[in-house]
Amino acid sequence: MLGEEEPVGLAEISELLGVPANTVTSWRQRGVLPKARWQLKAGPVWRADEIRAWYGREKGNSAQTAPPDRIAEAIDLSAEPARAEVFAHYGLAMGEAQMVEQHLATVLALLGVPEPYSRGVFLEIMEEAEAKTMGQLKGALQASGAPVLGVEHLKRVVETRNLLAHRYFREASRSVKMTTDTGRRELIDELDAAARDFHLTAQHLRAAEVRLALEHGVSKHTVMLRVRELMNGRAPETPLGQRAAMLVTESPGVEDAVERAFSTKGSRPSAR
Repeated sequence: MLGEEEPVGLAEISELLGVPANTVTSWRQRGVLPKARWQLKAGPVWRADEIRAWYGREKGNSAQTAPPDRIAEAIDLSAEPARAEVFAHYGLAMGEAQMVEQHLATVLALLGVPEPYSRGVFLEIMEEAEAKTMGQLKGALQASGAPVLGVEHLKRVVETRNLLAHRYFREASRSVKMTTDTGRRELIDELDAAARDFHLTAQHLRAAEVRLALEHGVSKHTVMLRVRELMNGRAPETPLGQRAAMLVTESPGVEDAVERAFSTKGSRPSAR
């Protein structure tokens, strides 16, 4: 039995009031719980007597008692850390897949820029490329005939991305694996392999971007100048420029990233 002035966290509140842990989490997410007495690294902490008094008032006034947030309860995985870990690795893989899409779009934009180089034309082509799906980008790159990545490599990457995006957890075999420790570890290994493949593909495409940019007369000096303009508050006019400005101003070490990108200008991707 908890003492009246005993400090309690979310798990202890669940035990104290005899309600599911998900319900307590939902209360906190919706701002229903009273203000915490202390904020620790492990999370907020209340006094047991204050929680009891608050709960008594809420129970005594049905008009003020909010119904359980079933959606919040459904997506709360704090009581299921093993499943949460699988979803975390899934999110990492999908994030890497999005980077592949971004770099594919940039490569296609650079391939489509006519001579002489025109920044305005490049931006138009870039906007058009970014509106395409990864499958469409792959098809366009393949149709261009550019020796950027092997056709089979691109095909595999697109198939993996589509699996993750459309049916990964719906397939019966993976649904079963989510129920055991061994199965979840197999899923994590599979997702990590996909994330690595996406990451390497993105690096190949980034090297191709630099190579193509140099062919169009874009120098490291030009890129650095643009980066510093954005960091100093210059406001771009186009949607693409606005996204670039956000990445530049909110990403640490962006100048080092430019240095690394231009240092790989001579590398060529595998044509698997």
